[in-house]
Amino acid sequence: MMEHHTLYGARLLEEAVARHPENKILRTCYEVALFHHERWDGSGYPYGLRGEEIPLAARIVAVADVFNALTSNRHYRSAHSLEEALAILEREKERYDPEVLSLLFEHQNLFGAIKRKQSV
Repeated sequence: MMEHHTLYGARLLEEAVARHPENKILRTCYEVALFHHERWDGSGYPYGLRGEEIPLAARIVAVADVFNALTSNRHYRSAHSLEEALAILEREKERYDPEVLSLLFEHQNLFGAIKRKQSV
């Protein structure tokens, strides 16, 4: 069921994209909804796309989504620290666009500051 949320989200946006095919923002939203769980190494879903087959916006959101999930409290665990989250992403780096992941690491202080502001 969880793996179908990408298809459901994309389906919600299909009609809007069909009505406004010139709207690049809607098209990007559709692509993010559908492809944000695809993985650079091909291990993702729903289609097992790999590398640059995955739209750039979805590759960016994939990294942001995992970073946010790791650094947020969940009902089953406490948030990981920034350092722990980055270590997990480093261990799993083959799953993510190396350029996007590199930018996260390069600007980790900024992302850490954003997370701290959200916690206030």
